[in-house]
Amino acid sequence: MNKKTALWGKALLALLAICLLVVLAARDLAPLTPVSVVLAYALGGAAFFGVAVLGAMWLKFAINKFLLNAGATDTQWLWFKSDPKGLVALRSRSGAHQSSDDA
Repeated sequence: MNKKTALWGKALLALLAICLLVVLAARDLAPLTPVSVVLAYALGGAAFFGVAVLGAMWLKFAINKFLLNAGATDTQWLWFKSDPKGLVALRSRSGAHQSSDDA
């Protein structure tokens, strides 16, 4: 069995274990509610959570891409007061090379 098949097998096993936990909790919390309804709500909630996380990741990546294209060094450096050591000199050398190339 290759690694990809093992990974999918583990993911399926984890999903089944989570569904079992939802069913066991649903029996205690809402004994008159059918298990299929509880699983439908659980899957809907998980899908909503997944979409929200992916949307937040996409938004963060879009902002980081905009900042990098606008001239930011690295979005992690925005938390600090100044650029890392030697970056100013590197930028000035880079600017000198670009201006001589443009001529």
